[in-house]
Amino acid sequence: MKVGLLQLCSSDRPAENLAVTRDLLRQAASAGASFILTPEVTNCVSSDRGHQDRVLQTEAEDITLAGLRAEAQALGDVAADRVARDQDQGRPKTGASTTALTC
Repeated sequence: MKVGLLQLCSSDRPAENLAVTRDLLRQAASAGASFILTPEVTNCVSSDRGHQDRVLQTEAEDITLAGLRAEAQALGDVAADRVARDQDQGRPKTGASTTALTC
């Protein structure tokens, strides 16, 4: 089994991070990786809670999760990176799971 471990410098802009991550996923898959992992907080790195509240969404609405799922469907089978909203605190939080692409 060939494993791909993606590393990127995530910003506080989820759409831009998604584009970079999708490109890295394609590169790893084309290099023969059959299992690919992304880092935690792939979608957004920001210490500004107000900004996090504006850009991070629930799983059902998250553009990163939707985008990685779509890319996975194009490349193979995936359990995608998660972003969830802490319902009790009302603050966004990232899940500990990672994108796992199996081809």
